[in-house]
Amino acid sequence: MLTDMQFDAETEALKLRSLLFGSLRLLMDAAETVNDAKEQINLLDATINMLSIAHVHAGELADLVREERNAA
Repeated sequence: MLTDMQFDAETEALKLRSLLFGSLRLLMDAAETVNDAKEQINLLDATINMLSIAHVHAGELADLVREERNAA
């Protein structure tokens, strides 16, 4: 059975995975819209936002791992 901290860490890792996959898809879509500069800008802006959120979740995950290590 997972501890609350382990569950929280797993949840943060899954959020990161989803955000990074979404960012990858947005970048791939932007690469395919070479004839539509406005759409590329919108896709790149969305990617930047997703990566910013992923950065926050990565920090939260690192904090959880650090807490788990210190508790051990």
